[in-house]
Amino acid sequence: MTTLSIQFDPDIAQAFQASQPEQQQKIQNLLNQWMRQALKISTLQTTMDKLSNEAEANVNQHVCIIRANKKILFQFLHSVMISEIGQNQIFSKQSGTNREGLNFEQLKNFDIPLPSQKEQIKILDFIKKETSTIETLISKYQKQTDLMQEYRTALISQAVTGKIDVREWKPR
Repeated sequence: MTTLSIQFDPDIAQAFQASQPEQQQKIQNLLNQWMRQALKISTLQTTMDKLSNEAEANVNQHVCIIRANKKILFQFLHSVMISEIGQNQIFSKQSGTNREGLNFEQLKNFDIPLPSQKEQIKILDFIKKETSTIETLISKYQKQTDLMQEYRTALISQAVTGKIDVREWKPR
């Protein structure tokens, strides 16, 4: 623990100093909990539990780092692992009763395609190009959706305020 100096009213400080050590410890624990909540600080385990409950991921203290070697580019390895093929392997090989996880033995048995580095670069360039095209289309459609929503809101506003006459309107 770290000692922290906090100023209190004299009567509170005097009552704390006069209390038994067990009572002081209880007060310190309560202050720690209150400060943790007030400052939104949580323990590592609390944070991991919260993330584990909120995310589609396994968060715990057991970590395995997968490093690329000279035969495989890390960007290519990443692309394989996040692909449908990689994700299917992860979900089919994970085990556990409370929280699923993968061990080193299971990771060693993953089937990872290993084309030449030249081919890996071509594949990564293709992925980058296609991803860029998809992101551009998403952006265009989002702008169109936003404009349609803006038009809809303006139309409703004009109809409600009587700026346009909708009494004769009939659906087609």
